[in-house]
Parts: sequence; structure tokens; C-alpha cells
Amino acid sequence: MMKKKKNRIDDYYLTLLVFVFPIILVFGTALGGATDLSTEEVTTSENDDYDYKLVQGYFTEISYSGTGSETSIELTHAGGTSYNWMYSTGEGWSGDIDYLDQDNTTFSEGEWTVSIAVDPNLPDVDGWTMVIDGEEHDVQVAKAETRIGKRGSLRFLFEPHTIGATSTDSFRLVNNGNVPGWFRLNYDHIDNLDHDVDAEILLPGETVEINFTYQFDSSNPRIFELSTLSVQPYFFGRLDLAAEGNVVITPGVEYTETPEVRVGYENFELEERDTFFVQYKPSVDVDGDDIGSVTFYVFPDEDVLYDLESDKLTYSKEDVTVRVRGTEDYPESIEEIDFDPKEALRGEYNEVQINVDYRTHHEEDGYLVLIVDGESFRTVININPVSDDHADDDESGVVDEHSSTIYFGGAIIGGVILYAMVRTSLVKEGQSESKKKRKKKSKRNT
Repeated sequence: MMKKKKNRIDDYYLTLLVFVFPIILVFGTALGGATDLSTEEVTTSENDDYDYKLVQGYFTEISYSGTGSETSIELTHAGGTSYNWMYSTGEGWSGDIDYLDQDNTTFSEGEWTVSIAVDPNLPDVDGWTMVIDGEEHDVQVAKAETRIGKRGSLRFLFEPHTIGATSTDSFRLVNNGNVPGWFRLNYDHIDNLDHDVDAEILLPGETVEINFTYQFDSSNPRIFELSTLSVQPYFFGRLDLAAEGNVVITPGVEYTETPEVRVGYENFELEERDTFFVQYKPSVDVDGDDIGSVTFYVFPDEDVLYDLESDKLTYSKEDVTVRVRGTEDYPESIEEIDFDPKEALRGEYNEVQINVDYRTHHEEDGYLVLIVDGESFRTVININPVSDDHADDDESGVVDEHSSTIYFGGAIIGGVILYAMVRTSLVKEGQSESKKKRKKKSKRNT
């Protein structure tokens, strides 16, 4: 009985060694090989060794710990200019009050937030020191930079002949200056346009993305522009001693743009003629000798004649599919018609899709041309040679998902085969030993 149990234990470890271990090894290798080796660039800000930064001519907030009962700030320049602010309970603030924004100066939970300014006409921005409650701090007084930049333009895309469709696009505003600001959008004269972000404060270095949604009932392909949209930046905290309260808002450079609306199929060129529109792809890529497909779209305003020409490509009449979408009586209908260059495409068609299945038989590039009323629209077929050299893939250390699956499946099959072979060998060996023991026992009995 003990020997039989020992055999079962040996079989258990044999299974782990022969079957499970190779699977884990290969599967782990595949996962490790599939790791993305690309690196992401990380941008870090430099330490400029200043405790505080002030902006000439603008109120700047500084924060520090305190008791709330009294505090003092002394800002001094090497050239002799100095500012002093003192606070005590019951008396409030004193000193250079004109350069203190009391409405935005507060004490809360053991911390002062003080908004102070310096004259915008100081000739020198270096050589400043600040002493707060007897402790000296490094400080820089910089010239004001009021810059809110705009990145991107609005372009709304619609497929032809859609009712109530919407398209979205966005642009970004970034505060490239050193003064907090905000912005106001104006497009009251553009109907059916909305956005998701109203005016909000942009601190220096911050970016906001504004998403716009435009609703439109599209017809034939075309490209047109909407009315002008404007973005007006504003900046907080400018010092103006002549103004009540001293703190005023300064407008920045206004941005204007005319959003573009493009009706047509994405990734297709759009060309307009007097009696029709055409959409086509200037080029497509295929690998080696291959079967491919090219699609043209025609949007006729009146009856037009059409035909096809090709070079270094072959196709038959049966390889050309012509689908007609919509007529005056049945705007939503779709039907196929025969490819017949002798028959005109009727102007009542909303859209005509011409699809050509072709075959390449040359290493040279070919082309397919759609001719509409004598105008040619060419799609070039670029032949990419097939290479058997996969050394680059091996050197990259990247194993794709398909290869990982093959390796994993191969490991399972190999493990099963190896397990069966070893198991069979052990069974045969066991049977042989049993036969020898039975023979010895038989001899002893006789």
C-alpha cells in the first residue's frame, strides 16, 4: 500500500515538472516580451530658489503661517525702495495700504493669505528682500506677462444627408503668463452651437479644454464657415492707484476664429464642380500582389455621365458596384444599379457610391480614375513590397498578442505530449517490474 501511495506522489510531481512548469515558463516569457518598450517623456519644473514671486503692477497673493493677532511684512529693494505692511488686532492693517488688496487678504486656520503689489514702473526687478514677522525670505519681482494663448481651431464634420446630427470639436486655452486670468466666449450670432466650460480662472501655467457641439441638418457635401467666434481674456489684480479700491481687471488680446463645417465622408478628398460634388481618396496602400477595393462618391445636382479608367490594375464589369441612395420620391431608399457608362447618373440621386474591386499583378504602382462629365479624379494604388526579413521584430523584443497565443498553445500541446510520453514510459517500466516480480514469486512457489 505504501508503494502505491508513493507512486501517486511521484505522478503528482511529475505532472508539475513536465506539464505545468513549461506552460508557466513560456507564458511568462510571452508576457514579458509583449511589454511596451516605449517611454513617456516627463516634464519637470525647475527650482528657481525663490520663496515668493511678485509681479510688477499686479496684486500677488503670498501665504505664510501666523497667529492672526499681528503680523508684519517688509519688502525692500537694494536701490532704496521699500514697502511695509503691519496688522494688529483692533487696529487692522496699516502702512502702504494703497499696495495692499484688503478684500483678498485673510487669516484662516493658522495661515495668512496676503495680496500685495509693487509699483509697475520700477526700473529694476532684481535685488529684492522680504522679511515676514522677522524672518527673511528670497523674493523675485518679475515684470507682468499677461498671455493667454489659444491652441487649435474648430472644425465640425458631418456625413452627407443626416438630420439632427451633432459634431464635436475643441480648442485649448493656456495661461502662458504670470498673472491669473479668465476668459469670455462670444458667439451669440451662431445658432445650434454650445460649449461645456464657462469662464473660469486660469492660474499661470494652467490649461483648459473647451468642447463645442454643433447641430446641423446636412445635405450634399460641401465646406463652409460659420460666423466669427471670439475669445476675450481678462486678467485680475492690476494696480491702479487712481481707481476706487485700486484693483482693476485688464483685458488681454482677443482671439477670433470662424469655425469650419465640412459635410462629407471622413478621410476622403472633397471637390466641387458646377453640377456635382465628388469624394475620393488620392491614394491607398496595398501589400504586394493583392485584391483591393476603391470607393468613389458622386453627388449630382443634375444628370452627369461617368466612366472608369485604370492602369496596372484589372477588374471586370461585375467587380463594379453602383449604389444609389435617395431620390426625390424616396429620399431614404438604397438600391443597386448596373455599371453602365452609357447611362447618366440622374440628378435626382442624393448620393451615388461606386465601389471597384481590383487585382494587382505588378510590382509597379497603379491607379484607378473616375471620370465625371470629362473631369478626372484619380486614386493611386501604392504597392508595398512584402519583406521576409523579420529581424527588426526579433530585435525589438516585442511579441504581439497573436504570437503569444501561439507560444502558449504550443506549450500546452508540448507539455501534454511530453507528459504522455514520460507517463507511458513509466507505466511500461512498472509493468516490466511487475512481470519480473511475478516470475520470481512463481519460481519460489514451485
